[in-house]
Amino acid sequence: MKDINNQKWQTGLYIRLSKEDGDKPESNSITNQRKILKDFISSSEQFYLVKEYIDDGYSGTSTDRPAFQQMLMDIRRRHIDCIIVKDLSRFCRDHILAGLLIEREFISLNIRFIAVLDNYDSMKGNNPADDLLFPVKNILNELYSKDLSRKIKKTYTTRQKEGAYMGSFPCYGYLRDPSDKHRLIIDEYAAGIVKKIFNMYLSGTSMRKIAEALNDENILSPAEYKSRNDSSYQISRHLTAPFLWSRCAISETLRNEMYIGNMVQGKTISGVHQRKRRAPRSQYIIVPGTHEAIIDKESFCKVQKLLSANIRCSQTAEQRPEAIFSGFLRCGDCGMALTQYRQKNNIAYRCSRYARYGTNACSSHYISQNHLSQIILSDLKSLLDNIKNIEKLIEDQKNVRSAQIYSQSRPDPAAGAASIISEISKKQNRKLQAYADYQDGLLKKEDYLLFCDNCNKDILLLEQKKEALAMPELQVPENQELPWINRLQQSGRIDRLDQEILYEMIDKITVYQDKTLVIRYRFNEEALS
Repeated sequence: MKDINNQKWQTGLYIRLSKEDGDKPESNSITNQRKILKDFISSSEQFYLVKEYIDDGYSGTSTDRPAFQQMLMDIRRRHIDCIIVKDLSRFCRDHILAGLLIEREFISLNIRFIAVLDNYDSMKGNNPADDLLFPVKNILNELYSKDLSRKIKKTYTTRQKEGAYMGSFPCYGYLRDPSDKHRLIIDEYAAGIVKKIFNMYLSGTSMRKIAEALNDENILSPAEYKSRNDSSYQISRHLTAPFLWSRCAISETLRNEMYIGNMVQGKTISGVHQRKRRAPRSQYIIVPGTHEAIIDKESFCKVQKLLSANIRCSQTAEQRPEAIFSGFLRCGDCGMALTQYRQKNNIAYRCSRYARYGTNACSSHYISQNHLSQIILSDLKSLLDNIKNIEKLIEDQKNVRSAQIYSQSRPDPAAGAASIISEISKKQNRKLQAYADYQDGLLKKEDYLLFCDNCNKDILLLEQKKEALAMPELQVPENQELPWINRLQQSGRIDRLDQEILYEMIDKITVYQDKTLVIRYRFNEEALS
């Protein structure tokens, strides 16, 4: 560890201003923060200023801030070894993330952290883990953010109920009024495309055909159109082909009440540290007649009746066949799932990417459920007919299952508890390392969240194992969790497929355009000799 009095510290100053504090490019708040920090480092020769990191207009409840992320990257690359902020609230208002960074990562990297107005210096003997005021201050900062969030949300809701547009980006077909950012005006080009979509649907063209026609004419999708006309609009990484129109985009356009002049807001619900989620329609804030309409109300009502009739027809049809292969099928070319669609009483499957974007993205990979069922049944019967001794297979499976349950629930009592505690600790450390990799840009956000979810499941299982040490030995119910084995025991064959059979026996079915199928079974094929 460095001698804090005799060593030069390569110092970075971090300054943050949220939108609620002010919206000037170089506001007084930022100026004041800079003055406080520069006065502090000028009072001592041990600090050498390397860089300033400024996030203007970013909330402290999230670490997804450009300058903040650049600062963490410079820390991990050892370009700086000291961070100075005005106070803890400028650094981060999430007490968990702040604790992980300051109390763990910065200490492990020998990074000095100073909050001037909080009189906090990580290198002056007051270990953050032992300083009760440190986590309390972080929690208070987070509570302040939550309270501020509630007040802002209430203000937004009040303005929405007044009919003011409070969104970030107007829906396709509209622009912000340059003289009033809370008022919408028509975008003539995009409005023409909206009218074309409504006219085509009223003339009998299906939503998929409308999407294909727009793509054939090289008309930009709403997401791509917004992105090219507004540099601040970012396309979601989850969109596989954002430049293409999809059936879903057509459906949303046809159902959008904004096009008859009604302001529709409050479609999503969110909060501090919470992901946005769709609100029920009953909670939408709808104010009629706030802006000029693109579609007349009569045409809009006709379209809604047509859409509603299609939904009711599919929902009330009697004796519908069940789509038993949903979730099992994958496209052999693009890897996307195959989605079902119905024709009268028949079910077929096709590539979901093709269904959304048409032939520009993939081919249909069409296969009917009846044809697929015949192939799977034939293959299963062929496999099962080759089983020499079904009773032996049943007994083997019971023994394997019994051993699995016992091994999962009854660890070795002598070393079980210590071993499990050690495994839990390793899993928790791996989560912390994954978080560091995520902050360093080595892991994507979705990969980090998936990894944490898997770790949590593993930890839960380990906790259950630990609890099982104090329990009596489990009794294994005969064949209770092996329904397909029960069927074999009763009849020795399978004559009809259902989702339960598929779940027990099949892991995945890959469908290629030439109707070639690759079936991956769950059970061990070594028993089928």
